[in-house]
Amino acid sequence: MSDSVIVTFIRHAQSTDNNTSMWTGWKDAPLSKRGIDQARTLGESFVDTHFTAIYTSDLKRAFSTAQVLYDHQKDPKPSFKSSELLREQNFGLATGKYSLPANPALTFQENAARGAYPDCYSDDDRFPEGESIKDVAKRAKIALTKFVLPHVWQAAKEGKTGIHVAIVSHGLCISELISELLEMGANKSRRIIHNLSNTGWTRVVINTEGAQEGQPKDVDKEPPVLVMRITDVNYNKHTY
Repeated sequence: MSDSVIVTFIRHAQSTDNNTSMWTGWKDAPLSKRGIDQARTLGESFVDTHFTAIYTSDLKRAFSTAQVLYDHQKDPKPSFKSSELLREQNFGLATGKYSLPANPALTFQENAARGAYPDCYSDDDRFPEGESIKDVAKRAKIALTKFVLPHVWQAAKEGKTGIHVAIVSHGLCISELISELLEMGANKSRRIIHNLSNTGWTRVVINTEGAQEGQPKDVDKEPPVLVMRITDVNYNKHTY
């Protein structure tokens, strides 16, 4: 039987701020020349994969990548929507600043207050006016509820399979999206995926327990148990 819903998470192509030690976050940098080439290659690699829907961060580096992906899709074109929910972590006052070594004698907050902006010590740490990783996880859960689960419930209601959703976002956000999605499954597992490459993609397959193709389920009466598996991690056959 075909899988009910496939979700392919794609990190944006290279931006003009990538390959620096800058805290980029919500800084809205466009794609670099190399990034434009990466996005085109990405689109070409998915030309024979039909997406039902494409969701993207509204930041330029992700939106431009998603637009190229959309442009390479054959008719009928997928739906296309951008959202702030899919943005990278907000680094607040550190945005656009460079990561500097921390003074080990000071707390994270004390270092940040001095403008050092070191790597966060824990998932609770946030720069002034920014988000922590835990904040990103909460935002990711809202995004999944809004953009992914409706496709899962609709597929179950109609007994459909082969629904394929693309989400174009950012490294830290994608890691939290995948972790939060897996926690919605029967095993409630978590998996943190680090060092995602530009245009690298990770795929999660979602099925509803006991679902059969062509046999609708009453998900409103009793939400079905979700069964998930990761089939690909940070896949990118191209070297840039």
